[in-house]
Amino acid sequence: MGELYWLRRPIAHRGLHDAERGIVENSVSAVKAAMRKGIAVEVDLQRAADNQPVVFHDMTLERLTNESGPVAARDVAEELLRTHQTDLVVEFLPQVPEDLASMVLTTISTYVIVPGPVRPRRRAFRRKLVEGLPFIAYHEGTLEAQLQLEALQFLGIEPPIGMRAGAAESIAALVAAGLGFSIVGGISSETVAPPGAQAYRIDHTDAQFPASALWRRSSAPDPLLEAALQALSGGARAIR
Repeated sequence: MGELYWLRRPIAHRGLHDAERGIVENSVSAVKAAMRKGIAVEVDLQRAADNQPVVFHDMTLERLTNESGPVAARDVAEELLRTHQTDLVVEFLPQVPEDLASMVLTTISTYVIVPGPVRPRRRAFRRKLVEGLPFIAYHEGTLEAQLQLEALQFLGIEPPIGMRAGAAESIAALVAAGLGFSIVGGISSETVAPPGAQAYRIDHTDAQFPASALWRRSSAPDPLLEAALQALSGGARAIR
């Protein structure tokens, strides 16, 4: 085995940060400072509440920010809105914070997808369709994995976990390849089931989730934001 030469050189943990010079740890400027000196960089990666990766060392926010609480409880999209880094976000959000305005754009339904050709007249889902098949799940600890578990409990199924993936498209491809069945969210059966798979919608109110547009509340009118919302909604506004 070759020598790991890079272990004999310094590595900048959280980048080459310097509080006195205003170079914050785990920031782009800290990484660039290390690169200018030819020093390797190691940063800390965590997962936020909306499953987005964030670079932050501590498990909580108190030491480096004016905020408090765990990093994992924060929603990246919401923070981008609050800090004016973006003006409009579209995402699934069970509860909308009071400081943000929202508009429901569509409803995400829950589907069981199983391998096999699409039948001209699909019947309702039956547990017999997945007997003996392993379950293809989202990665552990994610909101999607928790929702899958709740759906399995609702259906009364306890399958063995065969594989895990991080995206609905990857899961659907594994199902189409005949490697198991799964449960994913989508607007229609056609959008969730690729060729080689078929989808069955779970007809229950708890299996329907709104996808919403979110923006900052403001008394000042914003023509560009208004135009974007009109385009997203097709002219129909359902603001809350």
